[in-house]
Amino acid sequence: MVKKQYNQKGGMPGAVAAVGQFVVVVVWSIGVALYDFFKNTFYITAKSHKMNGALDYFDYTLYKWGSFWIFLKWCFKSAIYLVIFCYGGPIVILAGIIYLYSQLAEKMSVRNDELDMTNNKKNNATTV
Repeated sequence: MVKKQYNQKGGMPGAVAAVGQFVVVVVWSIGVALYDFFKNTFYITAKSHKMNGALDYFDYTLYKWGSFWIFLKWCFKSAIYLVIFCYGGPIVILAGIIYLYSQLAEKMSVRNDELDMTNNKKNNATTV
């Protein structure tokens, strides 16, 4: 009797290899995308000036900043403005109220003087 030997092709080992290959491709694509994202977001590139092959100085005004650093700078400036307006607003309101009452007192003092003068004129006119 002859024993038949079956050589299996495909099936479970091929499926596991295909799934593994798919996972590796997906992870690699995500890694490349994240690398590009972080590279463009967090980069800081120094501009250096070289004279005769030696480093002369760094020009900090010509740095190229990533979008995260630009956003962080904007957040910091906004926070400072909010703090200034938070404390400055009540001070401006208080100064406005003081100005309003000083103008009111000025006008009321002028009005009282004018009423006294008109009353005196009326009193003087009736007595003559």
